[in-house]
Amino acid sequence: MASLRFRDLLRTKPSSISLQGHILRGISWRTKTSVSGQPWGVCCLGISTRPSNGHWISKFLQTLEDGIIQSQTYWGTDWEPDFLLPSWTDSIPFSTPCSYHHGLALIRYLSQCLWLKTLLTPDQALGLSTHSMKSTMLAAAGQLNLNIEQRAKQGHHKQSVQLYSRDDVWPSLFLQRDILIEIGSGWRPLTSQARGAKQPLPEPSFTSPPITEEDLQCLQMSNRSKNPDIKPLTVVETKLATTEPSNITDDNSSSSSDSDSCSSSDEDVHVPQVHTSILVINKKSHIIHAASQISSNSMTRSRFRIRDKCFEVTCGSSITGVPVDNIDSIPSGARVCQRKACLAALDHLLT
Repeated sequence: MASLRFRDLLRTKPSSISLQGHILRGISWRTKTSVSGQPWGVCCLGISTRPSNGHWISKFLQTLEDGIIQSQTYWGTDWEPDFLLPSWTDSIPFSTPCSYHHGLALIRYLSQCLWLKTLLTPDQALGLSTHSMKSTMLAAAGQLNLNIEQRAKQGHHKQSVQLYSRDDVWPSLFLQRDILIEIGSGWRPLTSQARGAKQPLPEPSFTSPPITEEDLQCLQMSNRSKNPDIKPLTVVETKLATTEPSNITDDNSSSSSDSDSCSSSDEDVHVPQVHTSILVINKKSHIIHAASQISSNSMTRSRFRIRDKCFEVTCGSSITGVPVDNIDSIPSGARVCQRKACLAALDHLLT
């Protein structure tokens, strides 16, 4: 769920993890992209578990604690492991860190047995790797076109390292929450393409109960994108919330004669007036961007068309294949793009 690399867990001290309510947070003292360590978080809302019936993380932590206490009878009471995944033995659970080969064998073994009704065949299980556990959430986030910065933090990528602080795991937690909400509502992600252009592994069928507002309140993450009570956090958002729709125009807006040229057949359909600079909303991520009309007809990942006119998102965000709407005011639950280019353009539009 946290999209950790296998070696990240081998570089995480059990003493650095903490469970607060239904959120697990920890720090890997070294990762592939950071020699000084990197925090991570796990939303305990699983695919099938809910706060009312408990979650597997509490059982995992209890097993972890029992294993450390048992190992301290051999290593000494002051001994503390610096890895989270041990090569578990009955006599000394934390004798050595789990090897890559042992961890890979366990993943492939568990995919063929235990609680699953539809099992992978041995040949299919060979297509799994330890990296499969990391890429699953990132692939689902890509299919939902979630915020790219959240995806970078969820994947613990290099560009997100400098932005991290000890408590800066909330972007990835909100990404996990949004994916779980979609799965609970019936959406299912497509299985990732296997390496070498092989056929994707078959996805076992599963059920996921809907996530309620009470479940989110247990996580202290109740403000969903559809929640009408989200309050503005920036100066631009405050202006958007208080500005009348008629004021959201640009000095170079088209003349009133342009608006009069619309045919009478369009009178029954509300189409927002297109200006040289406009506000648009990504209907998947509910992020508001500034966009400017351009003369070029060539399309790129940050360009789109409205009423046969070509526009480009000011911040350069990718909106290829994403439904985009021209808006006159901020809808309930929408958020403003936090990139500097968009914030500056939005501030100019509202002054």
